[in-house]
Amino acid sequence: MATLETLFEVEIQDKLREALKRHRKAANLSQRSLARELGQAHSFVNKVESGGQRLDVSQFIRWCYCCSASPADVMREVSD
Repeated sequence: MATLETLFEVEIQDKLREALKRHRKAANLSQRSLARELGQAHSFVNKVESGGQRLDVSQFIRWCYCCSASPADVMREVSD
C-alpha cells in the first residue's frame, strides 16, 4: 500500500519530468541534441523523461541551462 509520502514523491517526479520535457521542446531541442549538450548517451534524455532515470542536482541545473530555463523557475513550476 502506497503511503501519502510515496504518492507525493511520485507526483513531484511526474511534474518534474513533464516540466523538463516541456522546456526541452520549448527550446526546440530533440532528445539527441540535448543529450549531446549534456555529454550523455542519446538514450539518457529518453530515460529521464520516461521515468527510468533520475537526475542529480547538477544534471538538473545543466538540463535547465541547456534549455535556456531557470532552474529556480522550473522548481517553482513543479512545486505549484
